[in-house]
Amino acid sequence: MDCQKATIGLNTWRAKLWWRGHFRSVVIPQFKDTQPVKYTLEDSQSRRKALIQVKMDELTELLDKVKSKVQKRDKKNKKHFSLEWQLGMGRSTSALGATAFETPHNFKKGVGVCMSDILDSKRPKWQKELYAKAKELILLIDADFAKNDDFVVNFSCMCDALKHYCRRHVDNMDIEYQYATVLGDCTGGDLTVWNSDGTSQTKNYHRKVLKMDGRLPHQVEPFTGRRYCVIFYKLYDRRYTEASPIFEPACFV
Repeated sequence: MDCQKATIGLNTWRAKLWWRGHFRSVVIPQFKDTQPVKYTLEDSQSRRKALIQVKMDELTELLDKVKSKVQKRDKKNKKHFSLEWQLGMGRSTSALGATAFETPHNFKKGVGVCMSDILDSKRPKWQKELYAKAKELILLIDADFAKNDDFVVNFSCMCDALKHYCRRHVDNMDIEYQYATVLGDCTGGDLTVWNSDGTSQTKNYHRKVLKMDGRLPHQVEPFTGRRYCVIFYKLYDRRYTEASPIFEPACFV
């Protein structure tokens, strides 16, 4: 039946449906007397939270496939970190003029910023897939935070409760708060964050999004199982002229 020529008073609109992994465009009839569906802010937030859980599932599947044994941060002394593996990608910083760090930081003297596009880089496919999926997640959490791709995402894995740890430390190169979540089949591994007044709070952020400030002391509590941690943080943002004020206390978003 041609909806354009129908005499029963139908309007048409085109909708995209996800079907077997591909977007398919279909024509859906709509009666004239049908009232438009109204969505509330609560509906929108519920949909957003559901999509975040989907992205967490997809990210976990990718993390389960990682075979790396490389820990870059604190890899020699392991004073604060002992991990199965760790990987950071994004707007990282180093000494100005170092290879790939030719762009001067906008308010940190002598600091260079890596402005290369992760997805156009020579990184292996699995790293690009991790970054792309993580970007989908942070865009759902806070699109403004991800603007211009001026963020770093750090992935890490701990799977040996006797050998692996993340001790009390601060991320003193950060210029903004962080977003963090824990994925994987694990228990425990809560995060204790100390506030500027000396008080502390301990948060279970397994499959939850925790907004916290890495410039405040924090540590991971004992855990069991295979624990993945995904952290979004900022070392640079072209829109800033100085670091943002400390964000506290930590909270779920």
